[in-house]
Order: sequence, then C-alpha cells, then structure tokens
Amino acid sequence: PQLDDIKIEYHPHSKIPSTIHLFSDFSCRHPTEDTMPRHASSWELFHTRLNFEVTEIVLAAAMTKDQTNRLFELMCCAASAKDFTLQSHDEVRTLWKMAS
Repeated sequence: PQLDDIKIEYHPHSKIPSTIHLFSDFSCRHPTEDTMPRHASSWELFHTRLNFEVTEIVLAAAMTKDQTNRLFELMCCAASAKDFTLQSHDEVRTLWKMAS
C-alpha cells in the first residue's frame, strides 16, 4: 500500500476480505449489488425476528441507551415469566385513569 491508499476492512463476521484501493482511483459512487453483502431478509443479522422488531421500535421511538437497556431487561423478564398481562394502549389508558 502507498501512503494515500484506502484500505477497507469489513467486520470479521462478514467474512469479506480486506481490500486496498488506490487513492488516484477513488471516486464517489454508490456500491453495486455485487459488492454489497446479501441477506435474505432485513432481520437476518439479528438472532431472532423478535430482536429485530423490538429494535425497530427502539429506533422509531428514539430511545436513549438507558431506556433501551431497561426495555431489554423487561423483555427478558417477560420472556421468563407470565407477569406481564397488558395487551393494548386502551387498557393502559384505562388503568392510568383509574389510578388518578
């Protein structure tokens, strides 16, 4: 490699080898489908579809790191117990009205 060459290193799990590109050849262009890793579905990189769907909600709600960690703690508790019984937004609103 030369001083200004560009080395691209991919995440080890992608199993894509590193590449070196000459700076003089560098240009701004969109990657083609041939150069991008393919995945059968958008959730494939996550362990489960549920993990993907919960993280979609986390992103859509712009949750903070602490909020996300708390949600994940609750999800783990719910997965191992039947204590969570709420089923809808309306049910939550009714309970909050009764409590106030």
